[in-house]
Amino acid sequence: MKRTSLFLALTALMVFSFGLVHGANDVTLDHMDGLNPGDPSQVLTNVDVCWHFKLTNGTGMNITGSTNGFAVWMVGGSPRTVATLDTHALGWPVMYDLVVAIYSDADGTGIDVVGFGGAKLMSDGLPVGFEQEVWHVCVQALPAADGDTLCIDSAFYPPGGEWIWATATGTLYPGWDGPHCFEVYDIPNLPPEFDNCPQENFEKTHCEAASVVLTATDDEGDPFTFTQLSGIGGIVQGPANTVTWSYAPTIADVCITYEIVIEVDDGMGGIPDVCTFYVHFTNEAPEWTLCPTDTFLLAYPNEKTVDVAADDDCDNLIFELVDVNPVPGPGAVFGLVQTGPKTAELSFICDPADEGLFGFTIFVTDGIDTTWQVIWFKQLAMMKFDVVIEKTHMTIQGGHEYVDVTVTQGTEELGGFDFLIAYDASALNFIMAIPGPLYCPVPYPVPDTCNWEYFTYRYGPFGNCGNACPKGLLRVIGIAETNNGPVHPACFRLPVPFVLFTLDFLVTDDRTYECSYVPVRFFWMDCGDNVLSSRTGDTLWVDSQIFDFVGDVQLPGSVIGPGGIYYFDITNHYYGFPTYFGMQEVPCMDDPDKRPMRFINFYNGGIDIACAESLDARGDINLNNVANEIADAVLFSNYFIYGFGVFHINFDGQVAATDVNADGLVLSVGDLVYQIRIIIGDAQAYPKLAPVEATYV
Repeated sequence: MKRTSLFLALTALMVFSFGLVHGANDVTLDHMDGLNPGDPSQVLTNVDVCWHFKLTNGTGMNITGSTNGFAVWMVGGSPRTVATLDTHALGWPVMYDLVVAIYSDADGTGIDVVGFGGAKLMSDGLPVGFEQEVWHVCVQALPAADGDTLCIDSAFYPPGGEWIWATATGTLYPGWDGPHCFEVYDIPNLPPEFDNCPQENFEKTHCEAASVVLTATDDEGDPFTFTQLSGIGGIVQGPANTVTWSYAPTIADVCITYEIVIEVDDGMGGIPDVCTFYVHFTNEAPEWTLCPTDTFLLAYPNEKTVDVAADDDCDNLIFELVDVNPVPGPGAVFGLVQTGPKTAELSFICDPADEGLFGFTIFVTDGIDTTWQVIWFKQLAMMKFDVVIEKTHMTIQGGHEYVDVTVTQGTEELGGFDFLIAYDASALNFIMAIPGPLYCPVPYPVPDTCNWEYFTYRYGPFGNCGNACPKGLLRVIGIAETNNGPVHPACFRLPVPFVLFTLDFLVTDDRTYECSYVPVRFFWMDCGDNVLSSRTGDTLWVDSQIFDFVGDVQLPGSVIGPGGIYYFDITNHYYGFPTYFGMQEVPCMDDPDKRPMRFINFYNGGIDIACAESLDARGDINLNNVANEIADAVLFSNYFIYGFGVFHINFDGQVAATDVNADGLVLSVGDLVYQIRIIIGDAQAYPKLAPVEATYV
């Protein structure tokens, strides 16, 4: 608080008394401004000193006029200027209709006189019983004069001379208890003081710069300086007697409480004020944002990868695999790879002899705080299912193409299946689904044919998923056993690989689709899509991973799948329905007691529509891009011995290539003879026909 304000406030609040005995008709000193709060016998330098006088009328009649004067002087001091301030109005428009006169000695070192009088009071005068503050006399702020004495007393004031009050019946002489003298006390200089120094420790996150704005005040208006005496950070002095302390923390500052000491001084020799406060920097521990709670099922030699992710307030995270319990066998391969600042991937291939649960404990830390989770894998004695949609090669436009859906891996007996398959209806016209050998009495190496009892399919729109639905959707359902009396299936699985069913598509003849690949893929709209049932019906197997066809060449991020073909893993169990990315965790896996088993790897395929040029490779019967070589002649000769079965690469393309002699007839002996002549150098190969150039006039 400013010093002057403090003294004035204390002065206003104190009950000032001079031990005066009030007579019936008195002028008394009611209170004063400018006293030393610690000693009422002293007045302060550098503040206005004001005497406030109260009049008491106890005469029994109104006081109609007055002549009263006051003398003010300084003992041993320098010249002083005496001035009057306006009087209290006391509710009347004008307290006096007189002029206050000031008589000052010539050199300003003697007695100054101020008088009230020379005219009557208000028309009715001061009423009987009047007792209020009427006059005050002030001396302007005293300069430093420690030890001087300031006095006030009644004084001769012309024309009356003595203090007199006039009434209707005569003159009165009011009482007065002066003189009053006060020692002058020079206030020593006080240094600036902090107004808002923090009284309690405060906490700040280490992710943001910390700052504290301090202010200080100085009564004398002296310029002052802030200095940081100790602690981290630095200060910048600003306007209006302010200073800002700031510090940019790092994670190394976490868990440390720092003491900051800042001083303010006006350079006048006093003791500087010091502000000491404490700051403590905090850290938020990492939180898992992708924390799988499934138990992931494994069957050798399958590899399972699990993505994990965490978030933090502002720090980079470090993931670490700290424990595997129990320890897998020596043939197991596992590890944790950090894939981004806040993501990692855990992979596990078990040992062939492993069986049961394996817990992988993963830590994530920001360097200060650590949190952990356990990822569970269950190694099964049985082997997962691989279900593959065939990828065809060199399909001819305008004809039928047959796409097999095949189980290429799996050890368990099946009781049924329900698949939802998406395709491009603008390029492919679905004709029918043909059941596989589970339904057909074919000579498989089992005691008897399986003779499954129920097979159906349905195509068209399924539900309402707006633009998220593919143009073509097909559902295929098969059940081993139905309630049809004593007839029962003979088996519930076949040696892998075996075809579950075949899809018959009519391929568009629109040439804009030439050389294009038309995907045929598994699709999910709810929790019942793309499932296999166990023979007993008590276990429902659903997708573990979803793979999209890449090709025969490995690309970055691709993995090798059935048949040596490369695929991309597109699994995302948190994408939401509808989706190509697998059965969703929510809501399909919410109930831990009834959740299905993720035990199928799905591989998407499609139809590869041939380019027109690839069907006109005259003489290249084995389609290896080398025409009229000895291998082509051998393959052509085998046709005459074994029949059409030798054209297994691409039937239509290979047959078209047999028109070696360019007579428009395929598969003729003349073609074979002419090809042999070309090989031994006895004839020239016919060139491939160039497109006809037409000119339109």
